[in-house]
Amino acid sequence: MFDDHNEKKGILERRRESRNRPETYTSAEFRIDAAQCRFQARVWNFSSQGMCLLLKEDSSALESLEIDKELEVKYYPADLSRPPEIRKTRIAHITRESEGKFKNHFLIGLRIVEKPENKPTTAV
Repeated sequence: MFDDHNEKKGILERRRESRNRPETYTSAEFRIDAAQCRFQARVWNFSSQGMCLLLKEDSSALESLEIDKELEVKYYPADLSRPPEIRKTRIAHITRESEGKFKNHFLIGLRIVEKPENKPTTAV
């Protein structure tokens, strides 16, 4: 699939389906190891297969992230009247953006692997 902008530049669109702006969650918070600090990232887009977080290339979180790693992630909803949800999440891809709007950023593809649990939101 090509989009108009990329088609003119001769770039093949790598995504299998279109992406949507976040409507369910706006940001996510996670720890890589219990001893490390919390990381927060903006949820950039959604597809039926998952979502992407946007991280700057100098984020120390990138040192410990790897494909197929599972994390407990606290997702903050766009609807501020709803509480955050903690969900087990698997990293599907880590893609460096070398040009365009997100030059010097990484898109971290996530797939939620279980439904929300009734956990206190302070667990992450």
